[in-house]
Amino acid sequence: MERMDGQTAVDDVEHLELASIVARMADAVHIKDCYALVRAVKQMEHYASIRLMPDSEEPHAGHPSPSPDAAGHLHLEMELQRIRAYLEQKGGIWSESAISHFIHYLRHWMTRRDARKGMTDGPDCQEAGLN
Repeated sequence: MERMDGQTAVDDVEHLELASIVARMADAVHIKDCYALVRAVKQMEHYASIRLMPDSEEPHAGHPSPSPDAAGHLHLEMELQRIRAYLEQKGGIWSESAISHFIHYLRHWMTRRDARKGMTDGPDCQEAGLN
């Protein structure tokens, strides 16, 4: 039996929680429930703010630009805020192109995140309803 170190266990739990939130988003899109989608996006924003933040968001003296993880986190936060604002502004009606862009973004974001963490088994985009 293979032992998991503490960080691997944390990564697996994070991955399951993240996949669950993204699956709620995909379900809401599938049934065209804007309010459920806004709730799921808000959950993802909250989750990202407390659980997905890289160890160091601040550029270091020798490294003026943020790390790839920090830059990816900032982009995720901006994309979540953008889609939430769009959905709230539209009052329950969204364009297929906007939602398609959002789902495409999440699919690639999850794939890149999993690859960086070395996660090749476990819940993936298909299980989260993003394929």
